[in-house]
Amino acid sequence: MILMNVLPLGCAPAFLGFALANSAVKYDNDSCVASYNALVDLHNVALKKMVQSLRKELSWDGLVLFDLNSFYLDAVRNPTKYGVTKPLTACCGAGANEYNINLAIPCGSSKTINGTIRTAGRCKDPSEYISWDGLHPTETSAAHIANAILKGQYVYPSFSIKQACKP
Repeated sequence: MILMNVLPLGCAPAFLGFALANSAVKYDNDSCVASYNALVDLHNVALKKMVQSLRKELSWDGLVLFDLNSFYLDAVRNPTKYGVTKPLTACCGAGANEYNINLAIPCGSSKTINGTIRTAGRCKDPSEYISWDGLHPTETSAAHIANAILKGQYVYPSFSIKQACKP
């Protein structure tokens, strides 16, 4: 069984767009909302401890943790490694901001705002983005995540699932 921890929500376009309304927000070196990521880090540390405890208590080596948080941060910090050009922007959105987020108009929907119909549409090339709709991964990002899991990258305890599945 593979558990995933929480991605750095402070780097997710939906949360970055939400944070624009608060001028007191502090950003980290990755241009992400520091307080959101700090809260996520607390959760992820507790989750890893729980996985360690359950593996020991149940003597179950089949319980592993995929560190989605570290994977996502690597994609934000090294976007070209993943073919990404817009790591902090949603592919699908109707935002009038750098994150392409308008919380009132979810991906694929339309809304009349001040007499103008605004539609949250998709970008031309989703492979250039980490995030599809501000929170969920694009198909390309999901493929990178799957490949990382299969190679045993960002997995605790570290092992190759491909190797473990060989006859």
